[in-house]
Amino acid sequence: MRLTLTLGLRLLALAMFTSTATYAQTKVQPGSAGNQITFTAAGDISLDGGQCFGGVTSPPAGAVSVYGGKATAKDGNLYFQGAITWNSLVFPDGTFVRSGGTTLASMTNAGALYLKGKCLNVAGCRNTTWEPSRWNDGGAVQWNNNCYNYGNDKITGTFAQPGRASGNMYSSITVAEVRDGALSDGLTWVGWTFPGNTYDCGNGHLVFMAVAPGFDYHWWRLDQVKGVWSHKPGGTPAKNVDNSSNTITNPLLANRGAYTDNGGFYCTCGGMANIN
Repeated sequence: MRLTLTLGLRLLALAMFTSTATYAQTKVQPGSAGNQITFTAAGDISLDGGQCFGGVTSPPAGAVSVYGGKATAKDGNLYFQGAITWNSLVFPDGTFVRSGGTTLASMTNAGALYLKGKCLNVAGCRNTTWEPSRWNDGGAVQWNNNCYNYGNDKITGTFAQPGRASGNMYSSITVAEVRDGALSDGLTWVGWTFPGNTYDCGNGHLVFMAVAPGFDYHWWRLDQVKGVWSHKPGGTPAKNVDNSSNTITNPLLANRGAYTDNGGFYCTCGGMANIN
């Protein structure tokens, strides 16, 4: 069972599930009466091509006001001011989304979203979790997908390289070159310092890059379900420990071997990442 809200004629209804504080992708697709936002029976927001951005105090020019300006919509994207609480067990007063007797979401008058489920993107932007069986098949998936694939949670079978998909592939193995390539691919910059394992990329996830000067780069990703990190060195199996076989709670402090140069933290969005 799915509950669909239509944009355009029902912009106020859209505000019911508004979010903030991060990017929370929302299903925004053309419909007979306008764009549609779909909630699943589990209380997830089912996403398609559009995205929902939270914590946006200055929405893009030309955006349509929703819910008294606490949310806006433009070009299939939604922009919110409040904070998102996923897997919420409580729904404070405000505007509600209900299916029968089940509350799926509420948005407070301050613009905060409480969602029964999660924001999911059918194009592949999802919460990351440690799932070695997906990557460690001892065959084509393992051999043809590297740390950049793994960090972006996207299997391409091409041994993806930062910047190659966007025509800006690095020309030397330096932090600056690899970083520029990744940003060109659409990864978003977070910073040089560890932002914590609860850092909210919206519907994406956190990754970290480091460089072995003049030799190689490497990527790690935050597996959000348990709040620890994992990585996949080249065509070898993915692993969830560092070079000292310790659980990785902060990649800056982990034993990274030759990858001594801090390449910084980024957000990326799974299967929607532009990598090749």
